[in-house]
Amino acid sequence: MKLKDKNLFPKIFLISIGIFLTYKLMYGFYYSNQEQNYTIGYDLRLRSSTKGSADLHYKYIVNGVEYQNYVVGDNRINDKFIRGNRYLIQFAVDDPSVSKLLIDRVVPKGINVPKEGWDTPPEILW
Repeated sequence: MKLKDKNLFPKIFLISIGIFLTYKLMYGFYYSNQEQNYTIGYDLRLRSSTKGSADLHYKYIVNGVEYQNYVVGDNRINDKFIRGNRYLIQFAVDDPSVSKLLIDRVVPKGINVPKEGWDTPPEILW
């Protein structure tokens, strides 16, 4: 019976990884099929994470409600981040707390966004 117990751990581990990957894929598919609008992210800050990398935290406002989100330590994003810049944020219309930072899209000062966000961002941002 002890031999069977030793073989149980790898099976549970593999099943757990499979469940996690399935969840991530389904969540990504769900989010990409939602109606999305765009707004401006501000107050971006790098914060050290427990894994030794830096997470990029940002805030944005939709319909007068402030949301906060972050990008888990990603050197590609952190290298492009410049303190004081404003960046384009893509968010789900049904659940504005679900968002994505578009680090390649810097929003110049002087551009204001409607309360509900843009259906499509202004031409200048593409």
